[in-house]
Amino acid sequence: MDKNFKNIIQNKIPSRITLVTLIFLVLLNLITPYIAYQIGLIYLSQEIKYQLESDNLSIEDNIRENSLALKRLGNRWTSINGTGEFVWRSDAKAYSNDLLGVVGTGYADSTSTIKWIEPYDSNKAAIGFRLNTDPRRKSAIIESLETKFPTMTQSVDLKQKGKGYLILYPVYKNQKLDGFVYLVGRFTDYFPNLLRSQDYNYRVYSEKEIIYESEKNIEPDLIKFSQTSNIPIKYTKNWILEIIPKQNKLSKYKNQFILWAIASNILISAIICYILLLYNRSVLLSNQVEIQNNLTNTILDSTDISVISLDLNGQITSLNLAAEKLFGYKESEIIGADSTKIWHDPHELLD
Repeated sequence: MDKNFKNIIQNKIPSRITLVTLIFLVLLNLITPYIAYQIGLIYLSQEIKYQLESDNLSIEDNIRENSLALKRLGNRWTSINGTGEFVWRSDAKAYSNDLLGVVGTGYADSTSTIKWIEPYDSNKAAIGFRLNTDPRRKSAIIESLETKFPTMTQSVDLKQKGKGYLILYPVYKNQKLDGFVYLVGRFTDYFPNLLRSQDYNYRVYSEKEIIYESEKNIEPDLIKFSQTSNIPIKYTKNWILEIIPKQNKLSKYKNQFILWAIASNILISAIICYILLLYNRSVLLSNQVEIQNNLTNTILDSTDISVISLDLNGQITSLNLAAEKLFGYKESEIIGADSTKIWHDPHELLD
């Protein structure tokens, strides 16, 4: 009865393990794509962060270079006590052409009235305008006089049309204020030259005012993946950059990690199924051997002939019932003993 029960249990084990394994594989295939998607979002977040840092540095470096170039232009004016109009216009044209994002280089006299600007044709609407009549321009003028350093205005309405900014720097003649040199940047011309990634949309804020958007009406599902710089960009008037991944960027990460999950699932499932197959074969062979041994023992136990099995070293490995009756030993008592034990009395054996 015990042997039959043992055989039933052993025969059931492979099917139970197979069932549990199949359930595990189903759960694995359901859960892995979600886990892969979450991992993809983590990697996407890191990439957005790196792109944000890179774009911040690009703007910072550009504004710094433009400010230093304007400072050199102003210092040259001061060092020679004024620059002639022809020479100044030649320099201003070069600055407007060479400095990224600059649409005009101008000069305003000590009353802050704009006198010269290059290139002339695209900026002539600004000639004669007094900078200090606008509060935001006036604030930058005062700050530049106090700091003696190029100063950016807040977002202003440009006379050349559109929204933009000015960077102003005071110039002197015989140690007296002789006016200001300045650079003009239009946001719709400036930012596209610096923020060129095809994978992201951009928003730039100044004092909570949106001064630039690369695209209007961005989908809310994309905005939730956006990242914003924690501190204003240096050398600017509190510019804050926000970066938003485009749909193609998001889809790329989703597809990439879901495909990775599917491939991993196939590989893991194949390995587990192969191991399970080997295990079931092993259990099946073990059961078959046990059945064969039980059958052999049943046959041997049913005969009146004494049968003793020995290994190559002469040690007993089994006895049938007839041998147990003949020699007076139980099989459990004699297994592993030297065969001479059953042919001789103990006093006949030498140590």
